[in-house]
Amino acid sequence: MGAKASPAGAWWTVLLEKAAAKLYANYEGLNGGDPAGALRTLTGMPTSGWNMNEFKNEGGDDRLWKIIMKCEKNNWPMATATHPWGDKFPTYLMPSHAYTVLGGKQLINADGSEGPKLVKIRNPHGNSRYNNRGPWRRDSEKWTDSYLEQTGYTKLRGS
Repeated sequence: MGAKASPAGAWWTVLLEKAAAKLYANYEGLNGGDPAGALRTLTGMPTSGWNMNEFKNEGGDDRLWKIIMKCEKNNWPMATATHPWGDKFPTYLMPSHAYTVLGGKQLINADGSEGPKLVKIRNPHGNSRYNNRGPWRRDSEKWTDSYLEQTGYTKLRGS
């Protein structure tokens, strides 16, 4: 069992985990899991899932971006997961881990043109930074003052 009371003393996550384990026969049935299955179990709503290989061809990035924007516009919950072989497909995220997708942001360059598209994700464990190596890491030079303002991100200068 991995669940425990929250720092505020809430026990609902523990009870929810126990109920899910009962639904899947035991705790072993919960091991790994996929985010779409978890969302379907929690909400009772249909879910969709995509394999990232579906987006590796020409125009794939745009198709994936449209899906993220549609989900965000409709306030649909989103999640993603990494494979166990994280080094084979570098994402700069922990391998074999699920993340909450909080939304996307199309940045605007100083000249008014479309800038980078960023996807904001959250580590559900929420106790550490996990993107200290990626191109948009906390101390990246890519963070211009304009980009910081557009995202509301408060990068620590010189960190």
